[in-house]
Amino acid sequence: MSRTLMTRWFTPHGRTGRLRCLIVSATAAPPRPVPSYPAWLTLWGVSEGGPEAAGPDGAAAGGGDGAAGGGAAGRGDGTDSAAGGGVLSDTVRAQLSSVSTATLAGRLQRRGFRNAFLGGLVPLRPGRRMVGVAHTLRYVPERPDLAKLLGFNAQRVAVESVRAGEVLVIEARGERHAGTIGDIFATRARQLGCVGVVTDGSLRDTPAIADLGLAVYHRASHGATLGRLHTPLDHQVPIACAGVTVLPGDVVVGDDEGAVVIAAALAAEVAAEAVATEQREDFALERVRQGASTEGYFPLSEQNEPEFERWLAQREGSA
Repeated sequence: MSRTLMTRWFTPHGRTGRLRCLIVSATAAPPRPVPSYPAWLTLWGVSEGGPEAAGPDGAAAGGGDGAAGGGAAGRGDGTDSAAGGGVLSDTVRAQLSSVSTATLAGRLQRRGFRNAFLGGLVPLRPGRRMVGVAHTLRYVPERPDLAKLLGFNAQRVAVESVRAGEVLVIEARGERHAGTIGDIFATRARQLGCVGVVTDGSLRDTPAIADLGLAVYHRASHGATLGRLHTPLDHQVPIACAGVTVLPGDVVVGDDEGAVVIAAALAAEVAAEAVATEQREDFALERVRQGASTEGYFPLSEQNEPEFERWLAQREGSA
């Protein structure tokens, strides 16, 4: 289904050098294909086996904390590698919804992804969990000639092309003194199935956005429109949000502590590892609350492994 959305760009005139506006298309095409995670690596000439090959201390990926290194190889059954970033399986979505972003950040750090947590962003309304696939939107600093020629079309196109299960992730360079999205565009995104909005800038109309049912993470609230500081430039491209690289199709998970970004190719493995880690941590916490020392329980020692297995079997049997 086509939408009447004017797409504009600019080019310098051959002799005068003055910018002139070109109308590229008056009708928006269907959402453009976005490379999957392996396709990005192929585009950049990098093999997929690199970053997760070893943890920061040289341990094999998935090791440490006594957690099982389970999970499907590659994308496994966790994500579908279709253009647009993939759709999470119900199993992986449920696993990611059950664990904390702190645990996920820890598992990613052991794989060499030391900068995956979106620091400094807070939930607009605590108590909402978020698991979705990144749909990116990039803002650059406001510039009059760009604003005049491009308007805010990239923002509109990004919102109108959001698909069910996606999280709109906006790069705003950490600017707090202008909004990045308001209640009307946020409402439209919600109607299209968007499950969350993440920005390292500010939001406007926050009381109304808080009532939409979206999980929202932002740096601050501000009443000014985005045109005060931003020009929307492009969408579904790699961006930097809160100092974290985000690719279209990355998996974004949020809880009351904040939000974390997981490379799509690792989602199934990291989810399984996080579940195993939290099982061990729940066991350790229970024993510590009963008066035990942390020694041998955190991390779990080989000697206490049988005790943990009995505890886990009993808990799963009573579930």
